[in-house]
Amino acid sequence: MLLENDCWGYYERPEANRESFRGRWFRTGDLFRRDENGCYFIVGRIKDVIRRGGENIAAIEVEAALRDHPDIEEAAVGPVSDPLRREEVKAYLKLREGVTRADVPPEWVVAHCEQRLA
Repeated sequence: MLLENDCWGYYERPEANRESFRGRWFRTGDLFRRDENGCYFIVGRIKDVIRRGGENIAAIEVEAALRDHPDIEEAAVGPVSDPLRREEVKAYLKLREGVTRADVPPEWVVAHCEQRLA
């Protein structure tokens, strides 16, 4: 019996379901720690590879290239669904104090990464 909050799995992708589910539990690949108060914190990922159109992209390399930008303080990347490539890279950026989004257009960030990544 499925409850309204149960995750049914990937549509018509039984191999993805076998890899991602353990019983009713969906394994996100996130690593957590729990503090003495019972609060949980994400501290990393088990799977650190994004598969974009048959190419394996190491998230840690992209994050390092992004953090190398003078206006970026912190960066995290992860996969998002893409109809053409199955997965695409999505970046989450924290800009340095005093820097606005208008100061760092997306095209500049992409150009910065193109100079540092394959």
